[in-house]
Amino acid sequence: MLPLVLVCSDFYARRFWIDHPLTTGILAALTVVLISVTVIEAIVNRRSERRWRLLAQYALLELAEAAQDAWGTY
Repeated sequence: MLPLVLVCSDFYARRFWIDHPLTTGILAALTVVLISVTVIEAIVNRRSERRWRLLAQYALLELAEAAQDAWGTY
């Protein structure tokens, strides 16, 4: 969303960006950082979900084995 706003603002405030290079540089850097953090967070969340899914599968198998052992003793 932010890159789209910055690109659209270039059409309406072109002179502003040319006259204020420091502001332009800071906003560009912040945009890159924001996008990078968002991508890294998505990757970390995906890895975390995979770990929890594997743990849940392992726990389900252990529970199934315990239930089978419990029913097998009767």
